[in-house]
Amino acid sequence: MRAAVSFAVISAAEADLERVAAEIRRRVADLDGPLAAVLADLPAADAQRVRAAGARRDAAVADLCTVLDQLGTALGAARDAGLPSTYTRPGWS
Repeated sequence: MRAAVSFAVISAAEADLERVAAEIRRRVADLDGPLAAVLADLPAADAQRVRAAGARRDAAVADLCTVLDQLGTALGAARDAGLPSTYTRPGWS
């Protein structure tokens, strides 16, 4: 089996990955304002637990966005390297 790949498809995928990572970052950042208002009304121990959960969320989002950025970089490198227009995966016929 052969998979056709074009420079336009690779460029579109790279742009999509960049867009998705930016959108994830934006949406998570948008949560911080409303969350701060909620934290102000919580008892200190509860607020600390929410802050800890938020830190874990932020770390997970950063990891996810790093992977998306790396995939986009790899796609850009593949495009720039001028990969052939078709690729046969080993084991495919």
